[in-house]
Amino acid sequence: MRTITSGMFQRIAQQLAPEWQAAHDLYEVAFKFVLSDSRVHLPIVGMRWPDEVAHNVAIVENFQPSYDMAALPRLTAGIYQSEDEMGQGG
Repeated sequence: MRTITSGMFQRIAQQLAPEWQAAHDLYEVAFKFVLSDSRVHLPIVGMRWPDEVAHNVAIVENFQPSYDMAALPRLTAGIYQSEDEMGQGG
């Protein structure tokens, strides 16, 4: 997969967790993150070579997200609401 980050994603990942990048495919992690959001209907993924297409198709065919990222904002808002209510005695 080609990105428009000019290597920034890889450099930031290397600085944040150098050992993690060696154990994980950063492109696959990013792709799965996008696929984990039910609000995304069509991820736009750049591919240059047939093996990249095959790899991405395999990810999509075999990936079942464990969590819907679309639910996160609602859950976060609920957490803050609960904290606010507790702070007001109720």
